[in-house]
Amino acid sequence: MNVRNLNYSIEDQTASKTTGDSCIKYILGFPIGLTDDRIQRAMDDAIKNGRTKGLDGDLLVNTRIDMSLFHIPFYAKNCVNVEGDLVSIKK
Repeated sequence: MNVRNLNYSIEDQTASKTTGDSCIKYILGFPIGLTDDRIQRAMDDAIKNGRTKGLDGDLLVNTRIDMSLFHIPFYAKNCVNVEGDLVSIKK
């Protein structure tokens, strides 16, 4: 859904897709790494990944946020995953 009163450009919708994630690893039930601002870090990762692929953009739209969990004995990984369109705001 388009954001009201925001004029942005998606010239090739399939090429504007980008993804990012932010994960916390747990060893023996204890978190290893940062646990705060996971959604923000996942969005920043998606923007960085899009720019690495050559997308020119500064805003994520049509975004989906999911969480995934991988678990084996003594080790777990919990990730926030972001997928969206990286777009530029028209001036």
